[in-house]
Amino acid sequence: MKVFLYARKSTDDEERQILSIDAQRNELREYAKKQGLVIVREFVESMTAKEPGRPIFNDMLLRVEKGEADALLAWHPDRLARNSVDGGKIIWLVDTGKITALKFPTFWFENTPQGKFVLNMAFGQSKYYVDALSENVRRGMREKIRRGVYPHKPPLGYVNEPRLRTIEVHQQKAPLVRRLFETYATGRYNYDQMVELATQWGLLSHQERPIARSVIPQILSDRFYIGFFAWAGDEYEGTHERIIPVELFERVQRVLMERGRGRYRTKKGLQPVAFLGFVRCRVCGSWVTVERHKTYHYYRCAKKLGSCDLVGYLREEYLAQQMRRELLRVGISDEWAELMLGRIEEWRRDGADRATAEASAHHKRLAEIEAKVARLLDVFLDGSITREEYAARKADYFTEKTRLREKIDRIRTQGNCWIEPLADFVKAANLAQNTAISGSYAELREFFQRFQLNLFLERPEAGETEDENRMLPPSERSGQKADPAARRGGLAARADLPTPQEPPRIASADPIRNSLYPSLKVRASRARRAAPENTAAPDLAAGKKWSSQRVSNRGNLPPRLCVEFVGPWKYWAEKKPNLKWSGRRDLNS
Repeated sequence: MKVFLYARKSTDDEERQILSIDAQRNELREYAKKQGLVIVREFVESMTAKEPGRPIFNDMLLRVEKGEADALLAWHPDRLARNSVDGGKIIWLVDTGKITALKFPTFWFENTPQGKFVLNMAFGQSKYYVDALSENVRRGMREKIRRGVYPHKPPLGYVNEPRLRTIEVHQQKAPLVRRLFETYATGRYNYDQMVELATQWGLLSHQERPIARSVIPQILSDRFYIGFFAWAGDEYEGTHERIIPVELFERVQRVLMERGRGRYRTKKGLQPVAFLGFVRCRVCGSWVTVERHKTYHYYRCAKKLGSCDLVGYLREEYLAQQMRRELLRVGISDEWAELMLGRIEEWRRDGADRATAEASAHHKRLAEIEAKVARLLDVFLDGSITREEYAARKADYFTEKTRLREKIDRIRTQGNCWIEPLADFVKAANLAQNTAISGSYAELREFFQRFQLNLFLERPEAGETEDENRMLPPSERSGQKADPAARRGGLAARADLPTPQEPPRIASADPIRNSLYPSLKVRASRARRAAPENTAAPDLAAGKKWSSQRVSNRGNLPPRLCVEFVGPWKYWAEKKPNLKWSGRRDLNS
């Protein structure tokens, strides 16, 4: 009797397999030798049989139909089929006489009605085993989801703990993943550059291979890093440790939304465009675009949202100078920052602790959100809202819960909840001062993006002169000098604190650097004549090509920059200079 030997091992349940493929082949060869069977060919396959479509199995049946063999040899009927289609096909070949015998060392079969009935029961039992096993696996996964455990392989930066069946933070890769988020949040890198940086840092995939470019946006948009995971079209709150703060994650999402792909590439030898896709038009709301002429960049309204009467161009050097001027409005010098941080440290040690009240309020708000999530689920089950609306609201609630938990953790670890934000603000204001004085274009852009300060181009003010529009700071537009003693510094400036000496004025050939100091009063025309050719800011109206396009914008003046400060920055920027030291006016005199 000519037989085909068939050995199969399921890839879905390797841990539950009794015999490996090699063991099956050895056992079947010995069985064929004892029974006097001639093995014509051996078919070996590593594929699950719970669904039809096994290529090697189908090829074997085609050869049986052609008459190359008249019997099959396998370890058990479940090796041949675990689904109704393949099992029914084998029984049909037995009925038609294509298969005259089925040989199994662990199962008896006879080509009789009773034998085919028992074989059909064996195939049915095999299918029942697969169905029951699949249901048990899904039940276990649902239970893991209820407990907040992601039932799959976690993303980069995490690792499965096989003993506890939990997800733990990868001690080497997690810091690099956070560095990846922090770097991309600056808005200065595209996906290709991020891949190069990740390779330089030694950040590899789960397979210890370099990260592919397509993986970068998946990592940066994965909410798993802030404590959530998606499963079966829904989002759940996980119990795994968060390695990315919500604030950083949201900053990255804004960069992804605004940029979406690597841009701002320049030809070799040309200067990069520093502020493209960064400033909007105050009149129509369109993004400001840039035009390159020779080696200079000129910014203007793109007019993508319809007609706009903001005409004229603003050169990149002037734009950067006005950005520095705006940062000086909210900047704090190094000396004042040192004094203020010293007083904040005293408040941290001796001040009243309101952490308990703050934490209680956050816990109360957390309970309210839990109740809203439960009510939202009831509304969704009633059919009052769609799945998309349910998923969107649920995601918002989960994000707010994570933000509240971060605040509670910060209160628990840092005590006074108002001290750290105040210290961070003082440090940021000091960074604003240093960035305004000596920061590069990239550092200027990064500062405004980091603190979410909105930039607009608007019409010049009525009666504004060219020097006022381009070079002079606001304190000198009205002819009044800013009082050095009234320089803003924060709440730490009290009468008992020594007044720091005024920082030395730095003389420089750079007109933009000189114009940052109000007392120097460097006029733009004089500065342009004294500056080197590569840094000079030539008169925009001098060129014939540009003068014809700048005729109706408050005379011949180019647009001016307006910064919209938000949060504490808005209060700090709008406060009068003599009140910025303290709430007590007598201490500011």
